[in-house]
Amino acid sequence: MPAPPISLLTGTGRALTVIPMTPNYNKLPAALMLLGLVLATAVGCDDNAAYLTPERMDEGMVVILPGVEGVSGLNKAIRLGLDEAGITCAMPIRSWGRLGALFTQVDFLGNRLAANRLARNVEKYQDDYPGRPVYIVGHSGGGGIAVLVAAALGEGRQVDGVIVLSGSISSAYDLEKALGHTRYGIVNFYNRNDGALLAVFTTLLGNVDGIHGPSAGLLGFDEPKDDDDDEKKQAYTKLYQIEVTNDMILGGGSHTAVTDQNFVSWQVAPWVYSSVWPATYAHNYAFVPAPPEELEEPQESDEPDEPDETALSDEPQQSDQPEETALPEEPQGPDEPEEQQES
Repeated sequence: MPAPPISLLTGTGRALTVIPMTPNYNKLPAALMLLGLVLATAVGCDDNAAYLTPERMDEGMVVILPGVEGVSGLNKAIRLGLDEAGITCAMPIRSWGRLGALFTQVDFLGNRLAANRLARNVEKYQDDYPGRPVYIVGHSGGGGIAVLVAAALGEGRQVDGVIVLSGSISSAYDLEKALGHTRYGIVNFYNRNDGALLAVFTTLLGNVDGIHGPSAGLLGFDEPKDDDDDEKKQAYTKLYQIEVTNDMILGGGSHTAVTDQNFVSWQVAPWVYSSVWPATYAHNYAFVPAPPEELEEPQESDEPDEPDETALSDEPQQSDQPEETALPEEPQGPDEPEEQQES
């Protein structure tokens, strides 16, 4: 029996240009295999104590939300990438699922409750450490929860920013409320090659927000429509979307590439460094030697040949001509008649 059109699930027709109307169920085994590999990275211990010292707590906090697998090598790599980039604030990894990996994805009520609980934890930290920066970074299902946490903050509360990495949250999710609870906004890293999990899997089982269909981690979040009110359009000016391309991926598969330690240091950390969004890449914050190819280009260019040609040109002949024309030959004409008159 064919699946319903994805456009009906997302509430927008934009996805039709990217995702087939009927999910490709032949990819389901691959999606389950990939999910199994992700779950296999779960290691249990979060090692939060080393990242919750008084010194770190006093500088701010980056809350890292893992995927449905819970604490794993993937989210630890995110923290290591931030650490290596020079982020010195507190960086706890917070698990949020309550029913185990597979069931957590479809525990839509539990996901909302978890987001509310995490939002209260953020508010408590802000009360204890007023004025310190707070960011939320989430991968996969944790990326969706990160958005839900921002939306669940109390009135007048804001985090500095939310960073979503291959998030399992519907591309049609309305971000207006979540964006209103951020100082700088939400940045969404999405990968169009991540269809196994973020199209097939999420269409069958649903995203963490309860909507079945392609995820924002695959397509990006839908932009406001022409008939949306001005308040929503204004709120979405704080949404930044970055497509993950092959030249940006330094390791891992399509769904886990954004957790690579080097990727996080170069592409994600600047959004925590910068006090102005959109942020720039990490090489603007530290010295990075230029690649050898860039240094060789001026040597291989033909620019040295051009001065040689001008040096061998007829310029000396042109310089002699003024000297010849400068000789006062014409005044000699009047002198000859004077000599004739004297003779």
